[in-house]
Amino acid sequence: KLGQSKYFLLIGVNHYSSLSDMHADRTDLLWINKPSRPDPITTCPDASKFGTGKFTDLRNEDGSIAFTPVPAIQIDPSRRGWVVASSDIECPDICGSGTQLTVFEVKPKVKHPKIANLGPPHTMTVGTYMTPPNAPQMGTTKVLDTLDGRLEHAVSAIDPRTGLNMIWTAHSVAGGAGAQENWYEVQPTPKDSPSIFQSGTVKDNNLYVFNGAMSPDRTVNPSGTAHGSAFIMGFTTSSSNSFPAIQMVSKIGNGALSGFVVVKQSATSGGVICQPSIGCRWGDYGGATPDPASSLSAQTGDVWLTNEWTNGQDQTWNWQATP
Repeated sequence: KLGQSKYFLLIGVNHYSSLSDMHADRTDLLWINKPSRPDPITTCPDASKFGTGKFTDLRNEDGSIAFTPVPAIQIDPSRRGWVVASSDIECPDICGSGTQLTVFEVKPKVKHPKIANLGPPHTMTVGTYMTPPNAPQMGTTKVLDTLDGRLEHAVSAIDPRTGLNMIWTAHSVAGGAGAQENWYEVQPTPKDSPSIFQSGTVKDNNLYVFNGAMSPDRTVNPSGTAHGSAFIMGFTTSSSNSFPAIQMVSKIGNGALSGFVVVKQSATSGGVICQPSIGCRWGDYGGATPDPASSLSAQTGDVWLTNEWTNGQDQTWNWQATP
C-alpha cells in the first residue's frame, strides 16, 4: 500500500516467506524521502540521492502482527504521517475475529530530518469483525475475493469539525448479505491515545459489499483550504442474482449516510487468477482522493474514485463525485 506525508513516500508490506504460505509472517514499512526545495521542481531528481529505509515486523500494541499496514494519503501537508493496520484474520488459514485498529506515526528524525522515525503502535478497540465470505456472481460458480478483513485504503486530512488531521479508512468484513464495509474516521492525536471520531457500515441485505475506498472532500490548493467534513465511499457489489457493479455512498457532516448510487454496472461476471481457497482476484483495491481543483467557495468538495468493472475483460473505472 502506498501513501505519503510531506517528507516521505511510505509503502506498507505484508511479507510471506514463500508462495505456499497462507498468512503473513510479518509486516514492514518502507520509506523514501522526498526532495525538499523552496522552488518548483521542474526536472526529475537524481534517484541515487534519495534516502530509503525499512521498518520491519510491525506489531499491534499487544504484540500481534499489525496486518496490512496502510500509509495514509496525506492531503493537508504535515511533518506527521500516519499508518493504520488491523488484526490479522487472514482466511485461510487464520479465519478468526479481530477487534483492533492500530495507528503508527511517521515523522522526520529531529537531528536527521531526511531519515524517517516510526513511533510505537497505539491500538484502539473497535467492534468485532470477521473475514467475509467470497462474493457470488450471477451466471457463474466463480466467486470474487472480498479480501480478508484488511484495511483497504486510508486518507488523512483536516476535518474542520475538529480542526485536526484525521484518518478515513475502511475494510470489508462479514455482514449484510455476506460482506459489508465497516468505515472509520480516526482521530490519531494525541498520539498515545487515538480514538474513533465516527464510524459506520455500508451494507445491503441482498448484495455483497467489498473492495471499498473512502475519502473526505477536503480541498487543499495554493489558493487556500476548504471542506473536509463530508466523505464519499466507492465499492463493488455482487450477488448470485446480479453481476458486479460499482456503487457509492456519501455522508455530509453529521448527516445520515446516503443510499447506494450505481456508478458502473458490469455486463457479465468477472475475476481472474481464480484459486479454490481464495476465489478470483477482483481489481485488488479501490481508490479515492479529494480533488485539489474543487472550488473553495462550493458547499462541498469533490472526490476522485477508482474501482473495477467488467464487460468480459476486467477494467478500471475512474470517476469524480460530489457528496
